[in-house]
Amino acid sequence: MSRLALGGKVLYSDMQTPVVNARVQIWDLDQGGDGHDKIYEGRTNRNGEFSGLSQEWRDRNTIRISTPFGPITQEVPDILALEFRVVADGRSHKGPYFHTGDKRSVPIVMPISAPVAKAQREVIHLITLSEEREGTDKLLYETVEIGASLASTSVLGPNYGTVHLLEKEQATLAHLCRQLEQVAAKSSVKAVDLLMSPHGLTNSIHFYPNEGVSMALVADKLKAIPEMYRRKFRMVFSTACYGASHIDEWLEGGFQVASGSEKIYADSLLSFPAFLGTWVMGGSFQEAINAANAADPLRVQDKLASSKFDAEGITQYAKDVNSYRRIGGNGKLHISSLPA
Repeated sequence: MSRLALGGKVLYSDMQTPVVNARVQIWDLDQGGDGHDKIYEGRTNRNGEFSGLSQEWRDRNTIRISTPFGPITQEVPDILALEFRVVADGRSHKGPYFHTGDKRSVPIVMPISAPVAKAQREVIHLITLSEEREGTDKLLYETVEIGASLASTSVLGPNYGTVHLLEKEQATLAHLCRQLEQVAAKSSVKAVDLLMSPHGLTNSIHFYPNEGVSMALVADKLKAIPEMYRRKFRMVFSTACYGASHIDEWLEGGFQVASGSEKIYADSLLSFPAFLGTWVMGGSFQEAINAANAADPLRVQDKLASSKFDAEGITQYAKDVNSYRRIGGNGKLHISSLPA
């Protein structure tokens, strides 16, 4: 058989967004003969398009005929039946390939949503640690605040449409809820992420100026945001102490996945960059949390914090240092995922 000029376009389920760098194979399906033949393999370009000449192949079927003298087999021409097989974003899809002309076909539609592009995602980072602190404690927390801010802007900045920092007087619950609603209200935004760097206790979190607020109230305030906006809320990564006790309320407030430490969170110096790096490189939320948990395998940071509390005579805190993070919700989400 002569070679076919194959081509077409691969789209996401919105039937508008092209699937870039998808692997496309075209197969000729036989009922007999030598079996199915792969006649083309290639990749889609930036517009989701692929094209090329097929390989040469014999399109024939072997049929079996019963006669008075016993069965005989005969090769006959086959009816052309083509199938596409596409792999993209870790998903496979196949179906009939309708060749409509020279390097043309009916569009191939993948049954998956288009990824969330950089311009379609924004992140809010609330940072408040040093307020109402004194002496070396204040200096320590001011240094942590600066480091958290720099990490967000340097690592997340190139990977998000906008990074919103809520610091000092802006780091209140009211301002956080207002910022979440304003960002999610943008028609161009499909996903809103939240990083939290405040102090925390079991079932409560401290907003500016070191004001303890129950997580039940936080959930209620989040639920007051219109549901159409909350559907864009995606992940919460929190460095608040006892953050594992806050997870249920973050999920109740509309986020799809959230994390928090078992007890006192002391390893931000290592775990925060590990989380951010894995997340922006396309790792799932669970993989990013795993990287954060593995950043200090000997738990050196936790031991140092525990020793500091012991030296200060705060034995209860010394016993409570445990930065190990747990998650709740959909840990399979990644930076390009839709929140749903």
